[in-house]
Amino acid sequence: MRAGYLVLKINLLLVLMAATGSCSHYRMNPTTPHVYPAREKGCALTYLTKAPEDGKRYVVLGECTGKGMKGIVNNEFEAAHKQVEACACKHGGNAIILTNSYVQGGRDQYGNYLQYNGAVKALVIYIQE
Repeated sequence: MRAGYLVLKINLLLVLMAATGSCSHYRMNPTTPHVYPAREKGCALTYLTKAPEDGKRYVVLGECTGKGMKGIVNNEFEAAHKQVEACACKHGGNAIILTNSYVQGGRDQYGNYLQYNGAVKALVIYIQE
């Protein structure tokens, strides 16, 4: 009976997590001199793992975070990267510097993975030509 209660509780948690879906978050850089105009949806972005070193000037516009999950109920973890891309375009960036990502998973009483939660963080920058 106790095992049945645990399975019911886990299933309820998964349904609630699926209902909330995924989200993105943007935090503006307070030192940015002005707001850059939004770019079109699906704009071309340069992916970087560190700041440009080739002498190019750039401005840090802010930081975007994308979140998603992958599991029995839904498969939105891949959407975390797309959320960051959409956020960067919306806030006028033409490049992103990936700063952090993580994945967490939960297991049931038999050791099987039930759900993966993850997030991707990136600095949104504008590289000046």
